[in-house]
Amino acid sequence: MDKNSRDPVHCWLVLGKAFRAAAKYLYAGLEETGIDDTDFRILEALLNKGPLPVNTIGPKVHLTPEGLGRPGRES
Repeated sequence: MDKNSRDPVHCWLVLGKAFRAAAKYLYAGLEETGIDDTDFRILEALLNKGPLPVNTIGPKVHLTPEGLGRPGRES
């Protein structure tokens, strides 16, 4: 396959590789802050939407019901 091919399969492969590289970079940055991706999604929703009731945060950030009340976390 030519590197400059416009083949859709090639495009998906390049896009997937770029996504994995970006995710690796972004998760490393989150790790430095000490928060996980769930906490980041919650904080981002609150920043952009303002104060929200707990029961509306989960669906906005794609959490399961257990995600908002995980054991071992301070309330």
